[in-house]
Amino acid sequence: MWDALERDTDGILQLGSMRDALQRLGFGSDQLRGRLVVDSPIVLAPHVVLDAGGAYRLAYSRRVDDFKRWIGVADAEIDAGLITPQSIRPALSPDEIQRLWSRDQRSAFAETDAAAHWYLFGRARDAAAYQRLLERLRGPFHAALFVLDELHVTSRGALTIEGLPTALAVRNVHIEPGGTVSSYTVLRADVEKITRSA
Repeated sequence: MWDALERDTDGILQLGSMRDALQRLGFGSDQLRGRLVVDSPIVLAPHVVLDAGGAYRLAYSRRVDDFKRWIGVADAEIDAGLITPQSIRPALSPDEIQRLWSRDQRSAFAETDAAAHWYLFGRARDAAAYQRLLERLRGPFHAALFVLDELHVTSRGALTIEGLPTALAVRNVHIEPGGTVSSYTVLRADVEKITRSA
């Protein structure tokens, strides 16, 4: 269920205010609507959310700071103790990573990946030296942004999130025993309230 997201994937489940989540994603409070009932296996997709009355937007930017705002962790969230910062850090400087690409692409990719995780899920100010490298090697950035008032996963339901990095803002989530939510992509889920049936 949701418990496994942070353990098994690049997923963040953040409990908190919908107002903050909507503002971070660029949605108005009038777009917090719709009820998605998952009673069979489905993949989260724009038409699924729109058919349920929710909101969707494909976000695009050349700036890694925008990508961090959509799917990452804000420095303020770390500073306030709401989220533990990413501990993975690159062993090399941005210049060393850039030079490594011509000699050992596998190692360069791993170092770039570590820099991206540190920047997105740690304090950006601590990883600021990697900003230009990430924008040059990983940009442009895309994310799927979804907003729903309610998500209900029945005992037969299985919601799968895959594809583009995804931001999901849901006011109320209810998961029945046997219902599952799985992510196979980078996911940031902001939820105001989660309930589970006994």
